[in-house]
Amino acid sequence: MNYCNCSIPNSTPRHNILDKSHLFYRLNTISIKIPSLRERREDIPIYIDHFLKEINKRLGINIKGISEEALEIMMNYTWPGNVRELANVLEQSAMNGINCQKILIENLPDYILKNTNVFIPRKINNLKKILEDAEKEAIKKALNLTLGNKRKAAKILEIHRCSLYQKLKKYPDLNQFKN
Repeated sequence: MNYCNCSIPNSTPRHNILDKSHLFYRLNTISIKIPSLRERREDIPIYIDHFLKEINKRLGINIKGISEEALEIMMNYTWPGNVRELANVLEQSAMNGINCQKILIENLPDYILKNTNVFIPRKINNLKKILEDAEKEAIKKALNLTLGNKRKAAKILEIHRCSLYQKLKKYPDLNQFKN
């Protein structure tokens, strides 16, 4: 227990000031129970609007709101840090998307995305694009390694020289080596 180094009037009994339970019951005349944010998720959009106005004013930015996808993630998050955590997440998201009109999924902190049950669609290239990019990169490396010698590059790639010429026609940006 901490004691204050101050003079206590003689009329005040010393045990009344130092007794924590006594102090608690003196201050606790009216008790208000406010449920946690996870118990009142319907308030989240209201808090978001309020905090975004404060953040815009304080940081001099103009974020107009939050995308539906990002809102769904925030509505499904458990908010163990309650309203303060929500305010901090919004400020961090605003800083991540400072040039955006709205807070998007990619602006949210990673820990929010990992701790939600909402499916988050990620942009993934289709397999054809991935294979083409890998093929172009391999050809480019082989041509660099052989200083543009297409016969040697084809040998490194273990393909016929005619196949390499067909691929170079397919990818004209690789025709930087004239041989």
